[in-house]
Amino acid sequence: MLFRDLCSSPALEIKRYQDIDEFRESERYAQAESIPITAQEFSVARATLSLPSCRLSLVRTFPRIINGYELSKRLVIVIPMDRVFSVRVNGRSVGQSLILLGGKVNCTVLEPEARLVAILSLEGALSGQNLPGLGNGPLLLQLSNAGLAQLQTTIRGLLRLAGSESITIMTAEMLLAAQETLLASLNDACFWAETHQYSDQKPLDRYTIATSELWINSMS
Repeated sequence: MLFRDLCSSPALEIKRYQDIDEFRESERYAQAESIPITAQEFSVARATLSLPSCRLSLVRTFPRIINGYELSKRLVIVIPMDRVFSVRVNGRSVGQSLILLGGKVNCTVLEPEARLVAILSLEGALSGQNLPGLGNGPLLLQLSNAGLAQLQTTIRGLLRLAGSESITIMTAEMLLAAQETLLASLNDACFWAETHQYSDQKPLDRYTIATSELWINSMS
């Protein structure tokens, strides 16, 4: 488990939640609400690295239903960090796709089992608010296996660096370099993304499939 390799530092905040009420406080910024679907022991943790124009979090979740979201001037990208395939968004299977959320989204996420995800929150010029279809529902981006593995490796490396016991401070230059490394890795992974289609997909449906070309154009 990646959390075992991380330590709280001036750059990396680690938070362990004792119960669902405490965790829900962390969702308020997105106007989301998690509803547990099992009575098992609550064990949730979040590690957060704050960068100049974005925030990277690693979250160990729990079986739940999530309703939301309201993300004004912000783009949130949920990146799978394990091999859980059971997640569904608005009734559709997610598999190992990235989930992109922005603006006001009427969205229900089903997570039948606990999983490990990275959450990248982009603000301002990086928020991708001109991404086609972003206001119509969650966008999914299915990366190639190699692209996803490369992105996961970059995320693990940045979090381990920030959470290392040897790191006493991360300068502004170090944080900017970390952000550039992360975004470059994301763009590289998206460039080689595969188109993810469904036979019953309709244009501008509430559940929209994003391709790498749309993503890259929105960031240019």
